[in-house]
Order: sequence, then structure tokens, then C-alpha cells
Amino acid sequence: MHEQNKHRTRRENDPFSGGTRGLSEEEGVFKIAFFAGLFALPVSLGIGLALLLALSFAAYSNPDPDKLIAPLGITALILTSVLCGFVSARRGGRAAVLCGLMGGGLFALALFAISLCFGDETTAALTLGATGVVDLLLHAGVIVLALIGATLSNALKNAKESKPKHRYRAG
Repeated sequence: MHEQNKHRTRRENDPFSGGTRGLSEEEGVFKIAFFAGLFALPVSLGIGLALLLALSFAAYSNPDPDKLIAPLGITALILTSVLCGFVSARRGGRAAVLCGLMGGGLFALALFAISLCFGDETTAALTLGATGVVDLLLHAGVIVLALIGATLSNALKNAKESKPKHRYRAG
């Protein structure tokens, strides 16, 4: 066993790097996307929590915070969902769209699991009173926003790669 792993690079031995030795191309890309989404999940949840706290502080420092709670909460959700797709695509590299889809799906699943920890009144406030189909559309919107973040990451990466390198003048 040690002899087989002796010649593998450090990146191939790291389970979170998406090493795909011995897997088919489809399985390897799926593994990369899964671990990229898994990596982006705590990053997005942490930054989303910090953003939500900052925006709620801004809302409650206003004379009428009730008007601002829902729009600022939705803003935090939108920015965090896009960030999740962006981080996932950056981590995954070559399969940006699949990484964004996986990151968005894991993020939506985490938000659903977190919503189960709260009572009915808090859940109703978090979903803005929406039930059923509208709630499902909000969770699907998280996945779509993560795909937008992944596409943005891919576009920025392609723009950076197509930028000409520094040219030296012969003098």
C-alpha cells in the first residue's frame, strides 16, 4: 500500500483537492465538484452570518428597522449565494458550472437544515411568510444565484487568462 502511494503527489493524496486517480472522467469531475462545494459551504455560511449581522445592525440603527429587515435579509442571502458559487468554482477549477451547482445545492440544503432548528414563528419570518411553492422557489433561487456566481468566476478567470502578458520593449 505504501509503495503505491509513494509516487502520488501531495495534491492527489489530499481528499479535498479533488485528486481523481483511478476514476473515470465523469466520476473525477463529480468528485472535484462535490469537494469544491463542500469547501465553499462553511466559507459561505461564515461570511453570510457576518454579513447578516452587519446588515441587521445597520437596520436596527435606523429609526424604523421593520421596513429594512426583509430587504436587507434578502440582500444578504443573494450575496452569500453568489459568493458560494464563486468560491466553489474557484476551488473546483475546470468544472465551474458543476461546482456552482453543487455548491448551491449544498448551500440550499444547509439553509433548509438550519431552518428546521427554529420554531414556526422564526421560520415564517425567515421565509417572509411564504409557504409551499414560494418557499421552494426561494431555495431554488439560491441554486440559480450560486450558478451565477460560478459563471462570474469562470468569466473573470477567462478574462484574466486572455489578458496579454507583460511585453518588454527592445531598446
